[in-house]
Amino acid sequence: MAANFSCRIVNSNHFADFWPYYLSEHSKSATRTLHYIGTLIALFLLALLIAVGKWWLFPIAFVPGYGFAWAAHFFVEKNRPATFQASALVVYG
Repeated sequence: MAANFSCRIVNSNHFADFWPYYLSEHSKSATRTLHYIGTLIALFLLALLIAVGKWWLFPIAFVPGYGFAWAAHFFVEKNRPATFQASALVVYG
């Protein structure tokens, strides 16, 4: 059975309008847990790269950060990550 990815987005450039939508896209605890794990790994990797003097490799830290988050959205929430829909508001949040 194919996943039914939601693609609704608040049609606004205001964070206050976007925030309730963002929370609804992260309603399951497993989604939030995978986000936290990916973020922690990314931050650890970033710190490690800086500590060993290879800071220019920092883009590698995005791989686990986004990888865990996207997996959570596709396989747990069954929706599309907000980064595909409203990047500027996601970064602001």
